[in-house]
Amino acid sequence: MGRDKAHLDVAGTPMLHRVINALRDAGCDPVAVVGGDPDRIAASSVHYVPDGFAGDGPLGGIISALRWRPGEAVLVVACDLPLLSGADLGKLLAVAAPALDPGLDAVVAVTDRIEPLCALWLPSALAPLIGMHDAGERAVQRAIAGLRTARVDVTRRSMTNVNTPADLAGVNQTVGAAACIEHSGEHDRKHGG
Repeated sequence: MGRDKAHLDVAGTPMLHRVINALRDAGCDPVAVVGGDPDRIAASSVHYVPDGFAGDGPLGGIISALRWRPGEAVLVVACDLPLLSGADLGKLLAVAAPALDPGLDAVVAVTDRIEPLCALWLPSALAPLIGMHDAGERAVQRAIAGLRTARVDVTRRSMTNVNTPADLAGVNQTVGAAACIEHSGEHDRKHGG
């Protein structure tokens, strides 16, 4: 995109705020952003966590998030998922909630493929992720393949990411169409239609 995707507008709301809202809808508290511009993040009313591996890709961000909340599970999602739903995130949390299975390292979202940038990372994942990172691994997809995971089906819509101006235009069109349908239904209810 050539610029910070987190602050691109989708129907008048920055993508970052859409993701924060989905996390809060799922019951996540506290919510933090790993890396990025601390001043812009502070304006979003969330915690800022420095990325201990800035410029090194999302695997370093996941490690930074786990280090921020030692001994706790952390739900990590990419900032470029503006259609993410709290309901889908809740499915990931529900799998781990009963007992935080000691044999599990992560609960990962799945559509027609694994979505490792939408996953609940358990404390047991930290040491293996650090080891893989220290060995030169940077791809989250390959790193998660070496862990014990549970997979949870989520809607493809929630996993719509924005990587290009065309993706952004498509998401804006989708959100705009949904708003028109929602508004139309509200109009009908108010006017007996």
